[in-house]
Amino acid sequence: MTKSEDSQRTAPLPPQTMTVLRSHRQQLLQRRMAAGELWEEHNLVFPDAFGRLTHPGAFSSRLIRLQSRAGLEPVGLHGFRHYLATALILRGVDILTVSTMLGHSDPSFTRKQYQDLYDDNKRAAADIAGEILQKS
Repeated sequence: MTKSEDSQRTAPLPPQTMTVLRSHRQQLLQRRMAAGELWEEHNLVFPDAFGRLTHPGAFSSRLIRLQSRAGLEPVGLHGFRHYLATALILRGVDILTVSTMLGHSDPSFTRKQYQDLYDDNKRAAADIAGEILQKS
C-alpha cells in the first residue's frame, strides 16, 4: 500500500533480496493458515497477524527492537532509505537513477538532499585535476 497512486512504481531487486522475500512469503502462508478464517487478504508484504495493514508505528518499533537485539544502533526505516541513496551516489550511480528509485518527482530535489556528497566528489575531482596538471 502506498501513499498515493502516483507513488506506486516498480524497481529491480537484487537476487539476494528476492531470496529473502520468497522465504518471507512462505512464512506469511504459514501465518495465514494459522489465522484461518480470521485472515483478511490485502496482498501486503508485512501484514499483521490477521493479514491487515500493520500500523507504521508498530512496524518501526519492531524494527528497532530487532536492531537492538542484533547489537546494532537503532535506525528508523527512513534511515535505510537514506543509507541506500548515499551508498548509490558514492558508488557513482547517476542522480536521475537514484531519484527515480527513491520516487522523487524531480532529480534536483534529490541532488539538494545529498548535496554534501557531491561536495566530496568535487574535492576528489580537484585532487585528480591537480595530479593531471602536475604530470603535464
